[in-house]
Amino acid sequence: NLILNAIDNVDFVVGDLYAPVRDDQFDLIMANPPFVICPTDSARYRDGGAMGDTVLKRIMEDLPRHLKAGGYCQIVTMLSEFDGVSHEEIIKELARSNGYETLILSTQEHDSYQFALDQYDDVTNSAKYRSQVTEFLDHLGAVKFIRGFLCVVTFKNSGAYRYSRMFAIRRPVL
Repeated sequence: NLILNAIDNVDFVVGDLYAPVRDDQFDLIMANPPFVICPTDSARYRDGGAMGDTVLKRIMEDLPRHLKAGGYCQIVTMLSEFDGVSHEEIIKELARSNGYETLILSTQEHDSYQFALDQYDDVTNSAKYRSQVTEFLDHLGAVKFIRGFLCVVTFKNSGAYRYSRMFAIRRPVL
């Protein structure tokens, strides 16, 4: 893409999240971490750990150190609510404690049943499909999943806390 678009002002570094840029700050940070709640340890690109937030937590933990004043961070993720734990409340606290303006644009709510059904699309083997969905539902019950929202979270490092949440309305395709 860089060559095709004659872009020459981009540097690539490889490493674990912020590790290769440990002393740098940025005007824009973008992330799409793995966020699917996963009942087993998995190296699949989408799986975000037992509560779906393993990488998201690490991104947010070091965000204040790397986001310049006036800078933006956008994260495409799923925010989930569990009995006693809310990803949205964790984001609010991060925003409040760092003076970030924050906007969450989210889709409709997914309950555990809909979320489990969305994870598996191979229905050619109905016994396997039922088994996978049941295992996933059992895990969601074990972690006390209540609901989740696919969303884009935007932070602006303005020094003034403000929090908004909007829902994207999806229109049916005719």
